[in-house]
Amino acid sequence: MFDLACRARVLVCVLPLLVACDQKGADPDQGTTDATSATTAPDSSATTATVEDTSATTSTPDTSVTSEDDSSATVAPSDATVTSEPSDTSAPEDSVAPPDDTTSPPDDVVVAEPTTYSLHMGGWTMTPSQEDTWCTVVRLGNPTPILINRIRTTLSQGSHHLIVYRSADTEEKTTPFKCTPFQETLGGSTIPVVITQIRDDQVQLPPDVVYEFAANQMIRLESHYLNYYPEDITTSIDVHFDTVAETANTQRADILFYGNIAIYLLKDQIATLPWKFLSVPSGLTIFAMTGHTHQLGTNVEVEKTTAQSTPGESVYPPEGEAFLWSEAPIALFDPEMHFGANEGFRFRCSYNNTSGGTVTFGESAKKEMCFFWAYYYPSQGPIIRF
Repeated sequence: MFDLACRARVLVCVLPLLVACDQKGADPDQGTTDATSATTAPDSSATTATVEDTSATTSTPDTSVTSEDDSSATVAPSDATVTSEPSDTSAPEDSVAPPDDTTSPPDDVVVAEPTTYSLHMGGWTMTPSQEDTWCTVVRLGNPTPILINRIRTTLSQGSHHLIVYRSADTEEKTTPFKCTPFQETLGGSTIPVVITQIRDDQVQLPPDVVYEFAANQMIRLESHYLNYYPEDITTSIDVHFDTVAETANTQRADILFYGNIAIYLLKDQIATLPWKFLSVPSGLTIFAMTGHTHQLGTNVEVEKTTAQSTPGESVYPPEGEAFLWSEAPIALFDPEMHFGANEGFRFRCSYNNTSGGTVTFGESAKKEMCFFWAYYYPSQGPIIRF
């Protein structure tokens, strides 16, 4: 998806369990997924894993899924009802300090040569205008715990997004099956590590910053395809995980995912959602960020500040770049962004509803979203708030 020296773009479709906001005034014909019978069901060989070696240490971060209320965060007419999640009033705890800067790793740290683990998924056919999400759950094949500093992805044409998760599942599902994006994440059993739409992409973490995978790590691949071509397409996804050795300065990374699900767009409406503020736990360092809407979105704006009503430092879109929903720019922070007590982000999204009907929040590409996510360290687990 990105490397700190180059650009990339990412997209995501998520949170079907929160589609409670998609309830009043919605056009019943809007936002349905065209899962036609023309889909060729993949066979059991559609997901494969390959390994080129092994590597170092262990732990599994906790999942933090919370909601912070913003009653004004809707562009709904007076006769419409938009629901939001209950308020999270608890203050996040400060993270632990990074390890001391020593010249050599502790004696119990395993030092190994760099290794690459690879997964492949695909093989099903999609007809023009068909939209589907398919998943697999497979073991990565690493016999010992490993540290990942880079994840590379290659997607075939028609991919709307790919999400790569660490999964708590204990049984493999190697044959691709239809699934709903982010559903298990809300229950804490899957943890996203990569979200991408780019054909050839990579997540390159900063030096000494890693994702940590347990031995025989279960990986969930979630691929959302929308065939916008005039002919049939055949799907293909490849993911490569590059390992590094533990050092005395190694820190674990994780993902922060914030959003506003209170979306209600009338036919032909040009609208901007109200600002919404969500706090960030003190002590985090953020090194990259990406915004996300679907095809009616015209902008995602993010500011670092202390309150919804307080203008702050603009951090997204990147300076000098325009937001484009299909290739959302990524902001790479140099210097990296640090957070103290009471700091967070306020954000809003803008839309031009040319769909011909009412549009609300939803996971289909025919619905809309307002999200941004950021990559941070040291890990306090995935932080997901709305």
